[in-house]
Amino acid sequence: MPQLTPKQEKFISEYLVDLNATQAAIRAGYSESGARTEGARLLANANIQQKIQEEREKAVERNKISVDECVGILANLARFDIAEIYDSNGNLKPLDQIPKAHRMAIEGLDTDEMNVDGRVVGNIRKARLAGRKGAIDMLLKYLGGYERDNNQQGGKITVFQIPDNGRG
Repeated sequence: MPQLTPKQEKFISEYLVDLNATQAAIRAGYSESGARTEGARLLANANIQQKIQEEREKAVERNKISVDECVGILANLARFDIAEIYDSNGNLKPLDQIPKAHRMAIEGLDTDEMNVDGRVVGNIRKARLAGRKGAIDMLLKYLGGYERDNNQQGGKITVFQIPDNGRG
């Protein structure tokens, strides 16, 4: 494989972060105004495609996680129902009572004290959750949902001329 430039290597590294070629091109130092075109051009380069594939395979080996497992996690996040982590009184369940698949949607827990006249009268527990929109977006990318949309938009464009019926 021919040697890649440091800028191309940086693009590959940045692309693997979020699979967004435009943003990867910008973070790699390409001009913002031409980043979309440059990102597409870089992704079309066979040597870059090969290097991206090699880096993905290394990541799978390092992390011992399969694409199928990742898709399953994303699917769980996309289907997550917040009611699964609260009891019938609206209180956050103890973590050991929340199934692992639902715990994976929790990015963090915050506890705030409720004070009245300087004394603590209770605690408020809040769960910060992973974004469903992001999980759905990643699933659509992986499953080719956007490609189908793009293909549907292709083809001929029909222009209709609507008569003005004398309205000028």
